[in-house]
Amino acid sequence: MPKMTDKSGSGMTERGIVTYDWDEPGDVGAQIQAAITTVERSSFARLVQRLTELATRILVAAELPSGSEQAYVVRPDGTWAVLDEAVDLNAEQDSVLLPLDQALLHLGHAPDSPEGYAARVLRILSVAQEQLRAGSMDEAMASAFAAGELVTEAAMKGMFEVDFLTGERVREGGRQGHRRAHGSEEDKAARRANYIRAFDLAVMHGFGRMEAYRSVAKVFGVSPVTVRRAIAQRGDHG
Repeated sequence: MPKMTDKSGSGMTERGIVTYDWDEPGDVGAQIQAAITTVERSSFARLVQRLTELATRILVAAELPSGSEQAYVVRPDGTWAVLDEAVDLNAEQDSVLLPLDQALLHLGHAPDSPEGYAARVLRILSVAQEQLRAGSMDEAMASAFAAGELVTEAAMKGMFEVDFLTGERVREGGRQGHRRAHGSEEDKAARRANYIRAFDLAVMHGFGRMEAYRSVAKVFGVSPVTVRRAIAQRGDHG
C-alpha cells in the first residue's frame, strides 16, 4: 500500500510525502485515483460543483436558504421566503430583501459559522461563474481565489477551533491569575505613583538617588529595582 516516506512543514501545516510501488496493484489503483483527484481539483467547473454541493447540503440541513442567485425576504419573526411572484411585497413592509449571505446574518448566523461560511462561498462562486460567462477571466480567478480562502479558513476553524478556545481559556486563566497576584493596570499605576512621590520626597530631604531607591523600596517592601523602574518610566533616569 502507499507509504509515507517523509514529511514537509511542521505543526498544523505538516504534510506527509507518499510514495507508491508500481509492482503493487493496490498502489497502482491508489496512484491513479490520486491523479484523477488532482485533475478534478484543477478543473474550475468540477471544483465549483463540489463546493456548491457541500455548501448547499450544510444550509439545507439547517433548513436555511441556499440559492445563491436569489433574493430573500427576511421577516422580523425570523422566518424567510424566496423572493418570487408569490410574495406580496405590500404585505412585507417590515421585512428586508437580502442576498443569500446577508440573509444568513439577519437570521442570526455569524459569518464564521458553518452556515455563514457556506452562504458566503456560494455567493462568491455565483459571482465567479457570472464573471466567467462574461469573459472576465481575471475577475473570475480573483473570485475563485477568494472562495478558496474562505474554504481553507472554514476548514481550519473546524479542525482547530476547540483547541484554540481551550488555549484561550488557559491564557485567560493565566491573565486572571496574574491580575490577582499583581493587581490590575490601574493598581500597578497607583503603586508606581506612590513610589515616585516617596522618591521625590526623599530626594527633597537630601537623599542621594541610590539611597532614595533603597529607602523607598524598604518602606513599600519592594526591590530597589522596582522603584528605579518606576522612576525610569517617568523619564527620570539615573
